[in-house]
Amino acid sequence: LEAYAAAWGLTVNVAKTQVVVFDGQRRRAAPAAAAGLSFTYGGAALEMVDEFRYLGVHFHSSLALTAAAAARASAGGRAMHAVRRRCAELGLRGAKLQLHMFSAMVLPVLSYGAEIWSPPADCYRFPVLPLGCSWLLRASCWACGSTTPALVLLAETAQQPLVARWAAQVGRFWNSVLAAEEGSLVQRALRDSCVLATEAGGAGLARQPWAGQVAATLRAYGTDVDLEQPHPVNVTDITEAAAASFCHQLSTAQGTRVRQYVDATRADRADGMPGY
Repeated sequence: LEAYAAAWGLTVNVAKTQVVVFDGQRRRAAPAAAAGLSFTYGGAALEMVDEFRYLGVHFHSSLALTAAAAARASAGGRAMHAVRRRCAELGLRGAKLQLHMFSAMVLPVLSYGAEIWSPPADCYRFPVLPLGCSWLLRASCWACGSTTPALVLLAETAQQPLVARWAAQVGRFWNSVLAAEEGSLVQRALRDSCVLATEAGGAGLARQPWAGQVAATLRAYGTDVDLEQPHPVNVTDITEAAAASFCHQLSTAQGTRVRQYVDATRADRADGMPGY
């Protein structure tokens, strides 16, 4: 960094420069400090931290991008409460309007950077994240009890779990990277990531490069990604697979309340909408 800055006449603010040393072991202790590492710039010592936020995405030294997902959940919660508070001040109680406001004002906050942090955070192991239904509970509390199952609320309001939205978002971003100018920095980064993913083999998801994590994410929605010859994916297929997966979750759910709801409405139909 020092040589690069000198070559291009750049000035680095040492007081605002921090160092994160990434470690494959999932632990909360700072790996750099434990190893006795230190970094300097121009003879001045640089601060070493466990976590750093870059362009709004949180990176943690040993917790992969789980920290980024947790930070988005916290920011989304604040945005949701702000929307709910404003609705209460204006006397707006309609569930449809609140759902629209969630899509316009909360979902972008929750989903910021999901193309990067959602695959390694392994969000897709969970059928319905609590994050994906808490806003529905609040938006629908005037009509449904606070203990109404998340699956029922999602089906009743014809909403997809957030992980399904994020999978489509990942697919769109993958396509945009492939469409970048040949030889551009982003294209070269993608090619290198694909090569590294091929070499990583059966490594765990957190140890996979981004391309490997994307391939695993989209595979969960029936879309294969060729890492040796990357090609665009069909986002519509991802969305339809997500809807089919949600219907399957409804039809196989064991909870009494979910079973009663499905039997009464046939909400596990192919289109995912209540059958009444």
